[in-house]
Amino acid sequence: MARVIVISDDGEMVWNEGVKAPDFEAEHFRHCLVDRLEWAVRDADATWRLCAVQAIDLYGTLRGERESEAAPQAGEVAA
Repeated sequence: MARVIVISDDGEMVWNEGVKAPDFEAEHFRHCLVDRLEWAVRDADATWRLCAVQAIDLYGTLRGERESEAAPQAGEVAA
């Protein structure tokens, strides 16, 4: 049996389905398979975008923490 696998850019498996050549004889199966493939590709794209946004948010948070640590605290005099 063959497998159709969709993996997001970050390596997360989004969809994994076994298929057999005789399955493709039915038009209904072919249409449904394409629908499932579309959903999986959209999910993989959304997963990648979510990871990218989280990485940007994490970078911004870390940068903000470093800047606040470097800023003079109340009552301190900047050198």
